[in-house]
Amino acid sequence: MGFKDQRNMALQSGLNNFGTLLLVDGDIGDKSIHSLDAYMHMCQSKNTDVLEVALCGGRCSGFGGPNDSGDRLEWQAYLPYVDKTKVTPQQYWALYGAGLPRDENGRSLLNEAAMKSATIWERKTGVGGVEGTVGLSNFLDEEALYLALRCRGSLVRARCSSTKLLRVMIVNQRTGAFCIALLSDYGPHTSTKRNIDLSPGVMKKIDVKTDDIVVFYLLQE
Repeated sequence: MGFKDQRNMALQSGLNNFGTLLLVDGDIGDKSIHSLDAYMHMCQSKNTDVLEVALCGGRCSGFGGPNDSGDRLEWQAYLPYVDKTKVTPQQYWALYGAGLPRDENGRSLLNEAAMKSATIWERKTGVGGVEGTVGLSNFLDEEALYLALRCRGSLVRARCSSTKLLRVMIVNQRTGAFCIALLSDYGPHTSTKRNIDLSPGVMKKIDVKTDDIVVFYLLQE
């Protein structure tokens, strides 16, 4: 998915000089995540209207829900945070459930039935055998369309709130299948060498598995 327009090719060349890559020799590269930061800086300038969306890509992985031992003890960076010693999952849903962002299918990112029935934040084993109290990740609806990106700064602050999240289009590079999902968390960790975490629902919808290559676009409202 290299650029055809000469202006975009020139932009690509300029980004390469600074190590902020959209593509590497026409292919998606591991450093493509840095184009998120480049885009955030560019969108602040009145002279950078060449990009309407940020184009990035890389290897994907799945996350979220009670079956994900690597994430179920974690929180969600862009969903409301609470002190778990003062608020139960039931009470969290009563406070925020009705106003939580919903995906393109109108589905809440959190499992309503699971939260309403949970009177405590139970203890489970996480990655590496670490035991801890579950976070919101444990209650993510595995069928909902959400994702995690290492995206920070003004772009996220401007687009994300307790009732609205940044929308991202994810495309299976091999088949062209795509869907639109909501940015709910910050990740994946750089040690994974992956660029984006997808919900089980997204992975199923566009037919990808861990370490497959996807392209993703940050959508402007």
